[in-house]
Amino acid sequence: MASSKPTEIGSSKMFEGFNKRYKHHSSTLGCSMNFHIYFPPSTSPDQRFPVLYWLSGLTCNDENFIIKSGAQRVASTEGIALIVPDTSPRGLNVEGEADSYDFGVGAGFYLNATVEKWKNWQMYDYIVKELPKVLSDNFPQLDTSRASISGHSMGGHGALTICLKKLDKYKSVSAFAPIVNPINCPWGQKAFTNYLGDDKTAWEEYDATSLIKKFNDVGATIMIDQGDDDKFLHENQLLPSKFDEACRNVKAPLLLRMQPDLLLTNPRRVVRLDQVRRMNLFVHGRAGGHSTQKRSEKLWTTDENNTDPHKREQHTCTEEALQALKKKKKS
Repeated sequence: MASSKPTEIGSSKMFEGFNKRYKHHSSTLGCSMNFHIYFPPSTSPDQRFPVLYWLSGLTCNDENFIIKSGAQRVASTEGIALIVPDTSPRGLNVEGEADSYDFGVGAGFYLNATVEKWKNWQMYDYIVKELPKVLSDNFPQLDTSRASISGHSMGGHGALTICLKKLDKYKSVSAFAPIVNPINCPWGQKAFTNYLGDDKTAWEEYDATSLIKKFNDVGATIMIDQGDDDKFLHENQLLPSKFDEACRNVKAPLLLRMQPDLLLTNPRRVVRLDQVRRMNLFVHGRAGGHSTQKRSEKLWTTDENNTDPHKREQHTCTEEALQALKKKKKS
């Protein structure tokens, strides 16, 4: 059995900082788990870094984002540590755990399963409780009290739902092509039925569009980037317009940017952050602070008052905006 204390199993230098990979035994999940930390360059021995948790999408593990995103460049400049966990328990050999890409191994959906067969799939508790304690107990250079959270696709779903239920724990939340209304999309319905059973009130506890109706005292603006050429957007797996509508109904601050001609979701491919032109860490600022909040509030105000149709379609995801984007692509 792997030790509960993390053991370093890999290291590489990048943008004057270090990617380090660790293994530990998770008592929450009942198996060995890996996670990555990117440590930005330090200016003094006593420096403590705020943290940004990155939750990856379907089929990913703790390596995809670290290897492919290039986000370390911005994290190095901003002095932010990146924390990248795995997406599910592994090595438990539960029957059917690897039968499909969208359920089981690599598809933990960041929830606490209640169906007995999947009792080890407790990714919500792992991300919210166990992993932060492992970090604070073993890495004094990390300031886990200054934390933000982000993710892609399934990981964007995880980031949003976790933050909304723990608004006092995270300074801000952002996501790329997140699954924001899983109770109404095929991916979510499959996962929730198997992990949580048929009680749909239990499903709502892991659905961002449902949660924003209850937990909407959001300090910093929620940021979402969504590519308009994403086939899963048009297959109704992501449903950003549902989340946008729910936020508007409760006046929750949301900056939802439609990125023209971009594909930001593919379950077999990591998000291409370079295509978005920049990593949206400015929302997190150094994972908190008044200047960051003021900037995000300004962006929200600008979005609401924007009368330029070309610019507004990049900031909202109403049905009208989606139709306008489709027409523009055809012309």
